[in-house]
Amino acid sequence: SVAGGGRPHVNVGPQVSAGGLGRSRRVQGTYLFVLTGGPDHEDIVGQMRDRFGFDGNPACRAEISGGVVEEGALPVPLTARAEDCGVVARLSAAELPNPLPVQVRGMRERWDAAIVDLHEGRMIRHCGIWEGAAWLVLDVGRERRVFIGHPIAASDADAIVTVASLDDTGAEVIVHNPMPEPRSVTLRTAPEIAEVLQWQGDVDLAAGETRTLHVQ
Repeated sequence: SVAGGGRPHVNVGPQVSAGGLGRSRRVQGTYLFVLTGGPDHEDIVGQMRDRFGFDGNPACRAEISGGVVEEGALPVPLTARAEDCGVVARLSAAELPNPLPVQVRGMRERWDAAIVDLHEGRMIRHCGIWEGAAWLVLDVGRERRVFIGHPIAASDADAIVTVASLDDTGAEVIVHNPMPEPRSVTLRTAPEIAEVLQWQGDVDLAAGETRTLHVQ
């Protein structure tokens, strides 16, 4: 775990009883490192190698754009905060025992969050949102470049936006007005997925009305 406060430092090792490890006992394990902070994190991992005798390379490297990397709570090694609609994550291929846990903060509860594979040019699945953050896992058995966040954003925070499908040919978007009065809403694709789809449109909704839009 990476400890905060003051100079960054790392606590590594198993939890043992007050008596410590006896002479005949050995502890063996594998530590997986996900680098997200550039040279500073490289230095920290280098110190850990020197002090604890670790060998090998970091398990996975992550580059984030459209947001900032934040310190997250274990077991989520990659946590970011979106600046607008979401973040783009470029992840190196890695052989991990499980998919990589990811959390993206700064999400709105009423708008769909999803993963858009920028290599494949399509939305591959939705993400759950809890306490303003999208929670997901990613398979990094191959190099990935994905958008994580709201593929479609609305000018009205009260609007409920569902993205049924999205790829480089268009999208199906369902928008609902839950308020007791009419609303005019402008919908737009996230700028981070412009290479897949770019669109903006206005829709007038009566109180309680739901409308399905086919975007091209």
